[in-house]
Amino acid sequence: MKTRTPLIIAIIVALLVIVCLLFFLPAPLSTFADGLQNNFGKVGGLLLTLAEIVATILIIILGAVLIWHVWRLSRVAHLVVDPFTNASDCDDLDRIAGGLNQLTREGLATALTEISEETEQPGNGGRKQRRAGSMFLLPRTADRNPVPEAADPTQLNNLLASLKDAAGANTTVQTAVELLSLVFTPRGTKIATILQARGETADRVQLGLSFEVQDLRSNIPSVLSTFWESDTANGAGRQTGQSIPVATASAASATSTTETPTQPNGNGNRGRKAKVKVEQEALAGQETADSTGAPDLYEREKRYLALVPPATGWLAVEVTHRSILANETSPAFYWRWLTGYLSGQHKLSSRDYTRRHHTLLTNYVGYLYLVCSQRYDRFPTFYRQAIDHFQQASALNEKWYKPYENLGDTWTMWGLQAMVQTQPGTTTKILTDTPPDSSKTHFYQALDAYSEAWRRFHTHNDVYRQPVVRRNGTAIPDDTTIERRLNLGICTARLLLNDAACRDDAINGLRHLRGGNWDFTSESDSYLLYNLACWYAIAGCWHLNLPDDVTMPDKNAGQAARRYLVYSLARNRALWQYPAQDPCFAALFPADKAAQGWEQLAFILLQQNSERKLRGEPDLSLLTDEAFEKAALTILHRVWEDETI
Repeated sequence: MKTRTPLIIAIIVALLVIVCLLFFLPAPLSTFADGLQNNFGKVGGLLLTLAEIVATILIIILGAVLIWHVWRLSRVAHLVVDPFTNASDCDDLDRIAGGLNQLTREGLATALTEISEETEQPGNGGRKQRRAGSMFLLPRTADRNPVPEAADPTQLNNLLASLKDAAGANTTVQTAVELLSLVFTPRGTKIATILQARGETADRVQLGLSFEVQDLRSNIPSVLSTFWESDTANGAGRQTGQSIPVATASAASATSTTETPTQPNGNGNRGRKAKVKVEQEALAGQETADSTGAPDLYEREKRYLALVPPATGWLAVEVTHRSILANETSPAFYWRWLTGYLSGQHKLSSRDYTRRHHTLLTNYVGYLYLVCSQRYDRFPTFYRQAIDHFQQASALNEKWYKPYENLGDTWTMWGLQAMVQTQPGTTTKILTDTPPDSSKTHFYQALDAYSEAWRRFHTHNDVYRQPVVRRNGTAIPDDTTIERRLNLGICTARLLLNDAACRDDAINGLRHLRGGNWDFTSESDSYLLYNLACWYAIAGCWHLNLPDDVTMPDKNAGQAARRYLVYSLARNRALWQYPAQDPCFAALFPADKAAQGWEQLAFILLQQNSERKLRGEPDLSLLTDEAFEKAALTILHRVWEDETI
């Protein structure tokens, strides 16, 4: 190993020689040394000036970076769920409050994701719809789905506090930091939560969850809501609660200018079976007590857990609504208005553009409530919320037909729910053929809504309209589809009234609908086919004798319901999960073979698509005319082998 000792010694010796020359040589050399020293001083001053310039530039860059960081933190949307405050009569619930908060945040994150997935579908204003020229888009997914937090955001406040401390006695910098703290504030939503309990008797206490949704910037008014469990002791039904299904049938989204098919009019439970089972068990159970008479903690915890899914569903809708409202004041919103105006996509003023966006948003929120009502169908609050938002949307634009069509669907579904009964000795739900007075009122309301939608469509059919885009990308006009959809809604409401005059009107209306050169094998609207199958299934469930020209080529309503249901499911795989939970189709299989029959139907549909894919043939959803009818008849004969189709 080489050593560096000689080199170090040589450097030291050279330095000593230079020092000796400077101090012991004659005056001329000293003069030279003085000049050299002066030059070193000038160079040092120049270096010091350069250092000050570099420091100033670094301070400017650092200040810009800090301001950008403050701006970025202020743009992050936070979603804070406060720990539960125990306002019940059981102090032991403090031990489970933390767990309930965690489960609430998890459920809220899942519900927000489900709404996002629904919004991202074509026709709902998501990213896939941008190619179709939609101008009314929801905020980006990352901004709309913040992860629920358990504490207030502190990063921005900590950063501003650190800047203020670093300023020291510099009042100018401190004033600038204080101004920054006023301009850049945390953004998002805060949810306050409370555990409630009430009851007139000691042996039965009704539990509830209370929420207050607040805007961190106080730009949007707060909303209060309490979810109470059902009072089984008094026989009262639950009044509030909602959640977002895992998969939903797209029903004319409000955020897109594209016409989309409506949601099936069936009343199937579209939620997770596990959650529903836990909820039913919790609601069915009575509160137990120990030897001292204190309520059982585990029982109460289970009952509170049953309220978490509907509560998180309602919170997800409210958070989504607020995030889109906040987007109306963002620069990106006005940039879309300006670019659309300059490119000729619209000629609206900024005020009219905002009003149009608000109309679409209100209708969309009503649609979310309608979807929620289908899972938690015992909660009339969701129907009322959907009706309220559809009425607001129709008032914001008195020419748009869509809110009234959705309003008719809502009244129809609400009336259907009151007609659902459980078969004795089974869990199968069927429709009674005697609608109660409340259902009749709802069906008449549906008729009025469909009639107004029909009037608006034929008077102003160019409002918020763009062509429907097929899967292969070709655009087609959909006026005929919309007319059929509205006519079918009217026929369904009249059929459900089930008196002689309305029944005849419904049959004549369907006869007229079928006589308009409607080729069912080429119909691409799977939801329209699903609703048509519902109409025939209801008629078959009530054993109505329909004329041959209304059921042809089938012999009766039951066979027609099977045919159009298979047509619908073959067109859209997303509908496969609904018929098994839909009471309209309860009569298509015997009660003891219903579960097996629906599983077999889904398996055969999947098998047919897989075999066609392996053979390089088009998917069932892409077939038309004779090829589609042949494939559908094959499925019908395999599922209902004992029936003549």
